[in-house]
Amino acid sequence: MKAYVWHEPAENQHLRRISGAANRRLEEQVEDLINSDVWVDLKRVFEGSWITGGSVGLKSIAPLAGFEWSVEDPGGGLSMVKYDEAVMVDSRFAKSARDWILDYNRGDVEATSVIREWLTAEGSEWPKVDAR
Repeated sequence: MKAYVWHEPAENQHLRRISGAANRRLEEQVEDLINSDVWVDLKRVFEGSWITGGSVGLKSIAPLAGFEWSVEDPGGGLSMVKYDEAVMVDSRFAKSARDWILDYNRGDVEATSVIREWLTAEGSEWPKVDAR
């Protein structure tokens, strides 16, 4: 069994922050995970196989593998605005912002899965996407 992420340094930072706030045992388990061969950075795998001449961020590569986010403008900038709206106690936008963030994050997980499936099945060929 493997655990797949896109851009390991960012994921490691967040896991360490969350586990450090919890307890020492969880912090040790997180370190064991991220230092194991179970923890796979698909961005690193992709970069070892392909030269794109452009961005290799998740939002750039996932569409090449046929993935589309369900939210409009799934870039990082809007997610920060939505987060601010979601945590505002008296915001009339809080619920819709939280829903947007959940959809956005679900999209990131699904995009990583689509890329993993493509690299596993057809990693030696450029993904076949519809030319629109």
